Amino acid sequence: MIITPTLKGGLLLLAVAVMSLTPLFGQGNPIKTIEESYAAKANVRISHRYGPLKVVPATNGKVGVSVKLFGEASDQEDLETLKRYFKCELTESSNDLEVVTHLKVRNWNNRNGVTRLELEDGTRINNLRNLKIEATVSVPASSKLFVSNKYDEILIESGVKNNLAIDIYSGRINVGNVGGSLALKAKYSKGKLGNFEDADLEIYDSDLEMGNGRNVMLKSKYSELIMGSFNDLTADTYDDDIKWGTIIGELNLQDKYTEFSVGRFNNARIDIYDGEFISDGGNELLVKSKYTEFKIKEVGQLSFESSYDDKVEIGRLGSLSADSKYTEFKIEKLRNKLFLKSYDDELEVDELTGPLEGIEFEGKYTDFSIKLPEGSEFQMDANLTYGRLNYPEERLESQFYKEKNDRLEFRGKTKGATDSSPKITIISYDGKITIDD
Repeated sequence: MIITPTLKGGLLLLAVAVMSLTPLFGQGNPIKTIEESYAAKANVRISHRYGPLKVVPATNGKVGVSVKLFGEASDQEDLETLKRYFKCELTESSNDLEVVTHLKVRNWNNRNGVTRLELEDGTRINNLRNLKIEATVSVPASSKLFVSNKYDEILIESGVKNNLAIDIYSGRINVGNVGGSLALKAKYSKGKLGNFEDADLEIYDSDLEMGNGRNVMLKSKYSELIMGSFNDLTADTYDDDIKWGTIIGELNLQDKYTEFSVGRFNNARIDIYDGEFISDGGNELLVKSKYTEFKIKEVGQLSFESSYDDKVEIGRLGSLSADSKYTEFKIEKLRNKLFLKSYDDELEVDELTGPLEGIEFEGKYTDFSIKLPEGSEFQMDANLTYGRLNYPEERLESQFYKEKNDRLEFRGKTKGATDSSPKITIISYDGKITIDD
């Protein structure tokens, strides 16, 4: 049987054949290369687009720029027009050197692998393929370096000792260890960075991994960040997913809607809303929070300036101070001190390891139960309304006891206690209070 191709199929085959026979000018090799060398300045700015930008240390004390233009076209004239418009633009003053290493384009349209350009003066170039600009820059360590790229990669080798500013938009960054400070603006980007000194990081809707630093300022939104350890960290975050290593010094955090996984910290101040904070723990933690879940292994001193509808789980805790409402506290081991102003909370302390230093509890609609270290000597002052008080009556000497009209007042101390012994003060409304030893 002989199969005759249809007219439509035949025309399609003919079109494919014609396209395959149409020569593409500029295939493979760069169609234009620019090599420039400039005297170093205090500030060096490199603005790049439409291809990768690579930065390496300079070996001759000068700023070196190598730019390669790649592209293909079915019309040699289009290619020549493209080459004519492609150049490096230089602006310099006594302290500044700025090099623009890309085409200045009003409109860049890429569809089905075909690129159409409208340049700033209105010139149009059509039917371009595989259009790309590669730039390699070498800069002396004495210059502060500013680099920017859109829609492609910034690659910075380890060993660059410059103070460095990076601006990346919808691209990738691959940065080795930086010998100086780092300023980073990243939007819609991904990548990795090594270690750095001080840093100012502004990140939006990006996925980044980075190493260790000293003093770090972070502002981020809608991002996933895996970060190393820092001396000090100040962060303003929103709806992120963030992992930090150790914060050796101070952590200051302002946040909404973020999930944190943190190693250890020394001292931390946190203002968080509807987030999650998981940490190995630290020395001191001061918190203002709402609708947030905390899971911390160990803290020396935990203070809630305010807590509203949170869930707090602590393994080992030195002391707790909190002003809270609708919050669940679960503490496995509390060392010596608790000061709590509570409204309709759930409070569970498995063990007070001691030595007891004092307890102050003022609660409404909150039950409170705690087991003291065996043999603790203490004073107790309790005032309850619509509540119930359980305490080791056989160990306490009553100095004052009054129960009338759903109110209970009690003052007493253990038989070995003195006026300087730790004091337990209870003010409760509609709560069940249990002090056990």
